[in-house]
Amino acid sequence: MSDIEERCLSLSNKEKVRLIDTLRKSLEAKDSGKTFEKMHDAIVKVMGCEVITKGRELYPAIGRALLAYACSLEGMTEHTIGRLLQRDHSSIHAMKKRVTRWLNLPHVFKIENDFYVEFLKELNNETDR
Repeated sequence: MSDIEERCLSLSNKEKVRLIDTLRKSLEAKDSGKTFEKMHDAIVKVMGCEVITKGRELYPAIGRALLAYACSLEGMTEHTIGRLLQRDHSSIHAMKKRVTRWLNLPHVFKIENDFYVEFLKELNNETDR
């Protein structure tokens, strides 16, 4: 038995649960990074500009919101998305609400919906490669 195995077996139940939780979060972060990169590349291609910026310009803001919404559909937490987009979790929450409103009113938010459709097409093309 290795030293690591012996140490793990000697842990209390509470410490084992904490270790397992830490390992799970580490694996989730690794997976979400790969997923995020694909989605980021797709949205940048569709929007024609970088979306991870500090500014409030229209097209990067639309792209950020769509990216945050797509990440949440992939199961990422608002905290994780915020860290990736360099925003706080409350901004991510507001972005998700905004995109939901856009998708529920496609006749009002036609431009935003068109970007979302193009983003999904591009994302599917990225996945197929």
